[in-house]
Amino acid sequence: MHYTYELDNDSGICIVRVTDTFKRPEDAAEMQQLVCKLYEETGCGAFLFDMRRVDVVASVLFTYDTVVFEAAKLHVLRKLKAAVLYSEVTEEECFFENVAVNRGFPLRVFDSLDDSLDWLSGKGGRT
Repeated sequence: MHYTYELDNDSGICIVRVTDTFKRPEDAAEMQQLVCKLYEETGCGAFLFDMRRVDVVASVLFTYDTVVFEAAKLHVLRKLKAAVLYSEVTEEECFFENVAVNRGFPLRVFDSLDDSLDWLSGKGGRT
């Protein structure tokens, strides 16, 4: 997995672009660490994970384990809002969203950049 990130100061959204192969849950743990670091450094509370150029390697069990967080990160991660952008939203991504939401994390999956940005900025989209 490779990633770059940038903070859009106008929107207050941190955009993380992920490429190559993304292995759940291992790479998700690295993303969680990055999000906590960026939140502490910038105060950014809204994240867009652009996963449109990623090959996701996962199973249902791995997807479920992806939303298991270290206790030290919970206090930060539950404060944040995250949109995950895929080229196509599959049943597995919907399951990932469902598990995250059921565990108290404001996270949504999208296949539209505009919809994901609208949701993060509070201008619309799925609630």
